[in-house]
Amino acid sequence: MKLLILDTEFRTDGKQKLSWDFKYQSNRLLQVSYYKCDDNMNNLVMKNFYIKQKQDPDEDVFVHHSGTGLSAVFLNQYGIDIEECLTILNNDLSDCDRIIGHNLSQDIETIKSETERNQMTINNSLLNNENRHYCTMKQIKQTVGALD
Repeated sequence: MKLLILDTEFRTDGKQKLSWDFKYQSNRLLQVSYYKCDDNMNNLVMKNFYIKQKQDPDEDVFVHHSGTGLSAVFLNQYGIDIEECLTILNNDLSDCDRIIGHNLSQDIETIKSETERNQMTINNSLLNNENRHYCTMKQIKQTVGALD
């Protein structure tokens, strides 16, 4: 079994309205990080991508949140194009059995939003199958809720 442990950082611009209707459509990926391992937690792949930002030159420079250093200047200097990131991620997802993350649904929906916006496809059989997801946030909520 192969697992992909995923985390993303993103911003919400709230300006662009796309043809589909879900709450993550205005999210823009800033960073995608993941660790691919086998079920014994042996490292197979570890990747971290900063994403170049396509933004209006008149738009204020954003910072994701204080302390991350994810400014437009940093991302455009050290980042890669979103299309390249999504292609690499899709290749790494191709043989994975499960995805693990904290607030995983938000990460997955943001990735799906970016693929739609950039007219790309990604391994939706894995991304759309919640039975193959393990969200640590949901698990914590269920555990803490059970203590009430």
